[in-house]
Amino acid sequence: MMPPPAPPAQARHRLATLDKMADLLRAFTPERPAWRLHEIATPTLLLSGRYDEATPLIVEQIYERIPGAQWTIFEESSHMPHVEEPDLFLETVEAFLRSID
Repeated sequence: MMPPPAPPAQARHRLATLDKMADLLRAFTPERPAWRLHEIATPTLLLSGRYDEATPLIVEQIYERIPGAQWTIFEESSHMPHVEEPDLFLETVEAFLRSID
């Protein structure tokens, strides 16, 4: 009997993405460092692309645990908003730095 055919590249990518997401979500257990995000006292800016593998659902878990954190979602980006939306990226980072200066 022949082995089943390999899934198409797009399906393999989706499976890998789901595995990464599962790993990230497992980080939010009491024995993991992510459980201590509430202890961060430094001004924090979270940046994510709407289409990033670290989806807004995952970044939201981090955002909710860091007191006073700011979060910007780049609507036209995946993992590299500094490349995909450079002007908005610079404006966002500069505004954040001015706000904490």
